[in-house]
Amino acid sequence: QIFKEDGSPFPKEEHPVVISFYSGESVPDVVIGIVTPWGNQKWLLVNATPVFELGKRKPRYVFAICTDITNRKKIEFDLKKRNVQLNSLNVISRAVSGTLDLKTIMNKALREVLNLAEFSAGALFLLNEEKPSISFEVHRGISSMVIKYIAQLHVKKSSSYRHFLMRGEAKLFPINELLEEEKPENENTKEDREVTAYCLLIPIKVGHHIVGSLNLFGTEKYIPSETDFNFFSTVGTHIGLAVRNASLYEKTKHTLKKLKTTQDKLIRSEKLASLGALASNIVHELGNPLAAITNSVQVLQERVHLEGKMKELMDIIEWESERLNRIVNQLREFSKPKPLKFVMADLREIVKKAILVLNQDFELIWDRNIKTKFPGDLPLTLLDPDSMEQVVLNVIKNGLQAIQPGGTVEVKITCIGRKEKRKIRMQVRDNGSGIPEENLQHIFEPYFSTKAKGMGLGMHIVKQTVESHNGAIRINSELGKGTTVLIDIPIRKEENG
Repeated sequence: QIFKEDGSPFPKEEHPVVISFYSGESVPDVVIGIVTPWGNQKWLLVNATPVFELGKRKPRYVFAICTDITNRKKIEFDLKKRNVQLNSLNVISRAVSGTLDLKTIMNKALREVLNLAEFSAGALFLLNEEKPSISFEVHRGISSMVIKYIAQLHVKKSSSYRHFLMRGEAKLFPINELLEEEKPENENTKEDREVTAYCLLIPIKVGHHIVGSLNLFGTEKYIPSETDFNFFSTVGTHIGLAVRNASLYEKTKHTLKKLKTTQDKLIRSEKLASLGALASNIVHELGNPLAAITNSVQVLQERVHLEGKMKELMDIIEWESERLNRIVNQLREFSKPKPLKFVMADLREIVKKAILVLNQDFELIWDRNIKTKFPGDLPLTLLDPDSMEQVVLNVIKNGLQAIQPGGTVEVKITCIGRKEKRKIRMQVRDNGSGIPEENLQHIFEPYFSTKAKGMGLGMHIVKQTVESHNGAIRINSELGKGTTVLIDIPIRKEENG
């Protein structure tokens, strides 16, 4: 069996001896590859010279000199391969250093490695720094089932795979040996065994720290040499540095985000403190004059019997005085919230009482429905009934105001969670017009309101009250479909109970 330098078969008619014999010319320095009877590959340099008999134009025979140049060709191939690998390393380095997105780095790195290497498939795994598990993984050309089993080998302490990975050593594993450690029986793994003879494990390191692994799957046609091992180990180091840079970038971005959130909270606290002081002054300045106006109107209505336009004007004074009183009370509650008095209470009873109050407002409730869905058995929990009733009133009232006549507000109470983490959840859902996304993020801010007569303090006070019960509130809304308010209150027992 003979072949050319590019690995293709050497046709008999192109053999230097044959050419020399038929052409009558010397054929110098032809490189031929052969496979010996023992299976070894050799390289020969062949020089063919024709030998003629006197007076003859056709050679009698050809004299060929074959020189064994196997060692020289090996050096040439190694140098060529090293140049290719250096160029490849440059390509891989540019690919992974052009971004700080971890997912992009992993996909680019694996794609470039497979494009430049003689492997049929590959996978990249990143290890979780906090616990023994895989934090991220990409793969190409091999089934997810095989990847799943190899991922398990990363954390299985008894596996030889993990042993070499943690030691930071590159290792060639027969694929059958790896898969047998987990004994998969899926048909996909059988197919993979046929097309992948081995898995080349390359640890991804940053210094002496193992951050992941590069796995390359190949066939028996190409067994990596020591030079290949060194090259792919270098590739692993480059990927490791890129991964570490991306991780540091993500951590820095997360830290900056937390810092900005904290800064926003501080600014918000300062604003709220200023607003609270302003509200307190307004309450103080308006309280007494408003009380005097309200009392005067009541006295006049009792003693003077007005009719027509005059009565209408007096009624307007009364209505607007009452509205101003409500605003002042809201400001008072915002500037100096009253201390809560916690008792063991049933949230169902508080909701029923609030609905009873709302049902007296005929203008608000007209042609609108409030439906309730309560569990048969609900545990008592520590609540301040008065402030919680105000929460329920505000939330249901907002729902009623959001729906058209014929619409429905549904109030549902359930228990969620287990054992000591159990909570009571109140869900208030309406089928109104929904809240625009740009308004949703400001819904709990003080003085933010889309209502013509609103002060914008209701939902802010609701949030404060819920949080003072160690609870949480969130709002989901979709334009044209309605809004759902979810309030979770942890179930707590009496301090001495």
